[in-house]
Amino acid sequence: MSFSCVRLGGLALLAFISSVAVRAQSFTGPTFVDFVARGNTNYDIAIYADTVVGGSDYSSAYASFGGIYGSSYSYIGESGVYLQFNNIHKVGSQWIADSVYKAEFTNATGNYEHTYYYNFALPSSGWIYGNAECNGYSQTVDGYINGYGTAPNDPPAPAISVAGRSSGDSVPVGTTITVYYSATDTNGNLNGIRYHAWNSSTGFHDDNFGNYVTQSGSSGQVTKNFTLSTAGDWYFWTDARDTPGLTASTPAFGSGFKITAYVNSTTYCVPAYAPSYWNDWSTIQYNNNCYNYSNNVRTDTFAQPGRASGNMYSSINATEVSNGAISDGLIPTDAWSVDPDGRTKIALVIDPGWDFHWYRQDSDGRWSHKPGGTSATNLDNSGNLITNPETADRGGYTEFVGYFFTPSDCAQGQGHAVIN
Repeated sequence: MSFSCVRLGGLALLAFISSVAVRAQSFTGPTFVDFVARGNTNYDIAIYADTVVGGSDYSSAYASFGGIYGSSYSYIGESGVYLQFNNIHKVGSQWIADSVYKAEFTNATGNYEHTYYYNFALPSSGWIYGNAECNGYSQTVDGYINGYGTAPNDPPAPAISVAGRSSGDSVPVGTTITVYYSATDTNGNLNGIRYHAWNSSTGFHDDNFGNYVTQSGSSGQVTKNFTLSTAGDWYFWTDARDTPGLTASTPAFGSGFKITAYVNSTTYCVPAYAPSYWNDWSTIQYNNNCYNYSNNVRTDTFAQPGRASGNMYSSINATEVSNGAISDGLIPTDAWSVDPDGRTKIALVIDPGWDFHWYRQDSDGRWSHKPGGTSATNLDNSGNLITNPETADRGGYTEFVGYFFTPSDCAQGQGHAVIN
């Protein structure tokens, strides 16, 4: 006589395993378990897949989790696999089950065989799988997950840095700096970062109106540019917050990351057009480019905007190249302004997506330039004297970006811009 292959909620196995005392979350079907995300320190897991009520039909069952696999088959309509993981907890970085109990129904004896594992290593996350079948009837895996103990929560760790600068550095007033406000969270609970900039001379304080910039996960960063327009000590610091509400800060106010802005007493001077210095057909000409020439600084490194200040452009466009130059200390301006401290005016143009180029206004009011490692000249691509870089024949450099002031010097190659 054959009975229908019906599973009665795993009652046969649960009755057989009289020590089971599961609670908390139950599940049905394939289930993903992430111990860290669940937020407990300890877990018990019970898993079963079985057909119940005997007969003469073929049946099979299997269940698996974390490297433990159990299977069962029989010709009496009853198959079953039961897995029980006890006191899963973390030892160092490894999750360990104190013991694992496995019961599998065997056709040969008509009974359950039992296997025990101790101090069994488990992954921090994984899938629970299982299924039972009999005479066309299929039943998916079921079970329970019991989590207890609240996992410890560490506060986030904030950090502060300034591109190309160390705390305690001094820069001329008007320098633009790039500040990185960052934080890490070992528990993956980072919630927000709040930035601070404070000038001790005026009391200026920018803290985003007290608001945190939303973050998530294990790390985050907020990047801000500040122009140090006032002399004195400027301080920068970071607050970080996690989801449970813990906060931490880097040293603040007078103990924060300090940059001192000073009024530059250097006497600047607009250089004359003197191409012989640059056109030596040797080291100076071949190793100094348009950025060197326009800033009147010999470095022999083919200087690039932002490289010296740790903020070099990442693509050829107006924003990237301009930001690199500004971080080197250049000051954006317009076609008509004259710098009261005697800085030299230079101009940036771009061959879109391909290259950029710089022009310099000399002491006679006309403009000159040095294309790459070639000769310095005051002629445009048509052979005309350059009186206005906006209207000159610039060849492929069709995009005129704008003007900047650079702290030059009358002596050729001795400008004061910090470039490399």
